[in-house]
Amino acid sequence: MRRVRIESYGGQLDPNSPMKDGYYNLRNDEAVAQTGAFQAAIKKHYDDVLATASNDAVKRMLSKSFNKGYQSEFDSAAKFHIGQRNNAQKIHSAARIQEAQQQGVLGDESKYRGAYAIVAAMTEKSLKQQGITDRKTISSAIQDQTSKMAIGRIQRLMSEEDYEAARVFAEGEIAAGRLDELSAGKTLTALRNGVTQQKAFKAADAITGTNGANLIDADGMVNPDKINAAYEEAKKLPADIRKAAVLQIDRVKTRLKDLENMATGDAQAEALKAITGGQDFATWMIQNPKEARLLFSRRGAVSTLQNFQKKTVKGQLYADTATDRGNEVMALPSKS
Repeated sequence: MRRVRIESYGGQLDPNSPMKDGYYNLRNDEAVAQTGAFQAAIKKHYDDVLATASNDAVKRMLSKSFNKGYQSEFDSAAKFHIGQRNNAQKIHSAARIQEAQQQGVLGDESKYRGAYAIVAAMTEKSLKQQGITDRKTISSAIQDQTSKMAIGRIQRLMSEEDYEAARVFAEGEIAAGRLDELSAGKTLTALRNGVTQQKAFKAADAITGTNGANLIDADGMVNPDKINAAYEEAKKLPADIRKAAVLQIDRVKTRLKDLENMATGDAQAEALKAITGGQDFATWMIQNPKEARLLFSRRGAVSTLQNFQKKTVKGQLYADTATDRGNEVMALPSKS
């Protein structure tokens, strides 16, 4: 019957009627919501045709055939309805599980426990709706879903560099059988490395001090004796963190040396400015002892500035070769 086919798969019943999507082209909640209307429309189309029978004999003959056809359509729709309802339930369950997992990953310990209960309950409910009742299968599925949430929480804590909280949480979940170590393998390896690294950094910070304060003297310059003492202290650390701690001390030392080199460059620029402006270099160093010490720490810096001053008289630079400019400068009248 043409009208039944259009109701089922889409089309236009009449030239002036709207296009129909077709019941069997619908999915999930939309299909479930339209089952009753579809079955009613099918029955009406059969009844309309039956009403056109010319006499009772024809009607009885058609009725027997139509009842069989209508029942077949009804059964097909019912079967399709059940399938789409199950699909919709799976989608809703998956969305609810995902929402709860997100809350567990981002929330505190209390929210995680609440999310765990929801994920476990929704996973079991979803499987039972699919006809799965085997306890082992259900338990395995629950652990799979809760492990995903636990792994996400561990990764979140690691991203916040809270490795100790991540370690305590992971060990607790594993001990309780709520976290599958196999599926969490890469995350747990990264966690162990992170915990070790953080311990090493803390140990190195205790040795070097805040911003490397234990490696510099009162003038802010890197002290070689203190550097050596730091490395000696690192040798006493546990074997699992010793190497990483030494590397961290290396990084701190390099950073301090870089800062010292920048400060030395600034001191050299200030000295050049002073000399060019006519100030005696020795006097400038007496007035700027910190900068002077920085210059003495850089090989050749002081001698370079002294040579520059020799070529400069009262701020006037002259060349090594005779240009008679020196005589002109020396002939300037004295301010005294």
